[in-house]
Amino acid sequence: MNDIIGVILIVILSSTALTALLTVLTYLLPTRIKKLEQIMVAQPRRTFLIGLVNGLFFGIIAAWLTDFGDFGGLLGALILLLLLGLTAVGLSSLVHLLRNRIYPREENGVKSTMKTTVLMIIGALTPVVGWFVFTPALLFIGLGAAITIVIRRPRKTAQMQEFN
Repeated sequence: MNDIIGVILIVILSSTALTALLTVLTYLLPTRIKKLEQIMVAQPRRTFLIGLVNGLFFGIIAAWLTDFGDFGGLLGALILLLLLGLTAVGLSSLVHLLRNRIYPREENGVKSTMKTTVLMIIGALTPVVGWFVFTPALLFIGLGAAITIVIRRPRKTAQMQEFN
């Protein structure tokens, strides 16, 4: 019985912390979030595939590095932390995109952002479909969009082309 209560507390506290993180990141990186949102709208399949390939590749490398003692485990943990950080930024842009679709008439408010984040997390906590379909899809889309924006080269503006 104590194990069930512990799991329920962990889920509630983690969901609350994730709600706060995604809401804060939306307002902390507004220009990056808008660029990521544009990428997700323009190329949803591509962002999913990029996230899937990179998530599996770097996840396997991180797991493989744990076989090499403490230093390998540290490198594996750093790789996973980097992936999780990129995924959090990508999920924040997904929250921004969903908020604009769910609440089109509301101003950019913290309340509507938090409501959208809670809805997304509740969807991810739905048994079976949420755990094995919805959550991985969200994570891979967020990771793929974040990797796309990190790797993408900035386009040259007209002024920069004059000097070249």
